[in-house]
Amino acid sequence: MRDLLFIILLIFFGYLIGKFLNNLTYENFKNKENKISIRFFSICPQCKIRTKYFYIPILDYITNNGKCLNCKYTFPITSLLIEMFTSLYYPLCYFFFFVYKKQPLNFLPSFFFGTILILISFIDIKNNIIPNKIVIPSIFIGLFLMILFFPNRIIELIIFSIGVFILFLLIYFIYPQGMGMGDVKLAALLGIFLGRDLIPAIILAFLSVAIYSIFLLIFKNKRLKDRIPFAPFLSIGAIIAYFI
Repeated sequence: MRDLLFIILLIFFGYLIGKFLNNLTYENFKNKENKISIRFFSICPQCKIRTKYFYIPILDYITNNGKCLNCKYTFPITSLLIEMFTSLYYPLCYFFFFVYKKQPLNFLPSFFFGTILILISFIDIKNNIIPNKIVIPSIFIGLFLMILFFPNRIIELIIFSIGVFILFLLIYFIYPQGMGMGDVKLAALLGIFLGRDLIPAIILAFLSVAIYSIFLLIFKNKRLKDRIPFAPFLSIGAIIAYFI
């Protein structure tokens, strides 16, 4: 009963964090002077008006038919997906590390890790950018968390983080059209949390983006020179590797 209650609370908490992340995806990160707004409710990025039922999960999107009732702005489906992912991810972390694996020390790092990856992935999808304002502080926060909870692994984590940073940097210089500097910094963040598990994460990421690219080319939705956001594929590979 206690576990069930905690899971319900985590679902609601994840939903509120999803609202916050959703609002962040609308921020203009290309403007270095832009200050990040902290809001735990849905707000229209066009007219800045709150939606109805903003404290009831998913209901605000459904009842508003995915549109702002004030200016009729159509919210992308990603707005709903972010809230769904965070609402599911947090109780998953609790169940996996507390109930199933009996590894409570992994809970807080996994909590932060997944939140940042969800945010970065959707910002990359929407804006084709991985903001320094998010990824660089996350590297240092991640390093602090891993030193705090897993001090015996810190040398391994730093070595893999630096190693993958150099590898991705070389790829960036060789083929800048296929990878941005944001992906290079994101790879360093993954190394901080994954260590040697970074290897299967990268393999999964490259395989999944290759399959996705072939699919798009077959259906002529993309051309070879078109950019495909790489952060979501890195994130999927990283989450799978972290839990396995």
